[in-house]
Amino acid sequence: MDDFIKALNIFRLYLSDKNARSPLNTSHDVLWVMDPDDELTGISDEHKAELKKLGFFYDEDGEEAWQSFRFGSA
Repeated sequence: MDDFIKALNIFRLYLSDKNARSPLNTSHDVLWVMDPDDELTGISDEHKAELKKLGFFYDEDGEEAWQSFRFGSA
């Protein structure tokens, strides 16, 4: 649970209030952090590395969103 909260706190630094209202989606055992206004593409390299350690990756070729199989549905 602590890793999930750490990841959400990083995403919160980059999302506007408009996008922060409902940026999460789960589908097919994947947790998605949606980025409708491309706010999450500007995440610092340090935060990208931390998110990777926490189980998230950015899908540039598909949905253009951050994803995690670690925190998807059980």
